[in-house]
Amino acid sequence: MAKLGFFGGHNGTNESGASGNGLNEKAVAKEAATIATNYAKRCGHTVINAFGSDINGRCNAANSNNVVGVLEFHTNAGGGQGAESFYCAGANDSKNLAQKTVNAGAIKGLKNRGVKPDTSTRFGRLGILRDTKASAVLHELFFIDSASDVKIWKANKTAIVESITAAFLAGLGLKSTPSGSSTPNKSGGGGRAWIVGDKVKVIAAATHYQTGEKIPSFVKGPTYKIKQIKSVNQSRSKRAYLLDSINSWVLEQDCQLVAYK
Repeated sequence: MAKLGFFGGHNGTNESGASGNGLNEKAVAKEAATIATNYAKRCGHTVINAFGSDINGRCNAANSNNVVGVLEFHTNAGGGQGAESFYCAGANDSKNLAQKTVNAGAIKGLKNRGVKPDTSTRFGRLGILRDTKASAVLHELFFIDSASDVKIWKANKTAIVESITAAFLAGLGLKSTPSGSSTPNKSGGGGRAWIVGDKVKVIAAATHYQTGEKIPSFVKGPTYKIKQIKSVNQSRSKRAYLLDSINSWVLEQDCQLVAYK
């Protein structure tokens, strides 16, 4: 198993970050890092948090512990909506990981704002991406000054962060399913195993059907009913679902529960 650095942005003693709609970025980022940490630990990994440390302390903690991946959570502000991820400009590993991260975080109605290089920020660089040795991503969870984003976050925070964490781990080639679970809890629904007649969506991060064909973008988002279920041992999935309308088999890791039958 691996050692990772999951950090909350603006978590230094004299930092606070943005605020809005009754939330503070420092608190939200720490909460997200804690949810991600708990998920990764259930997958068997070790996680470094360095809560209370400024950016230099967080980078030092990551480097001195030789983590294999760094994920730092933030919230955005400035009048927009949705989730986005920043990567270290010129580092393909960081860019690819950022793309997987934002795709997994733009769920439950959050807009996908894509990925951006750190050189596009007003600082021209982001220390957590530049000054750490491991592949790193800075993820903006949502806009803290958007009432609609905040509403989505409050209702779905665990599902959103666990989806991000699973994608981040998988992007590093690490175990991304908790012990005793056949698939990450992307739906946040818990409860019974899915059956024929349950309604699901295909997540934004899905790339290929269970049979190998590429999943078109128009397939992601609409609601489908499960027509059939079969056992598989493929990627991170133990089951695949035949969905109505598209009449195609989709791996369970690429589905999100909408409603039980």
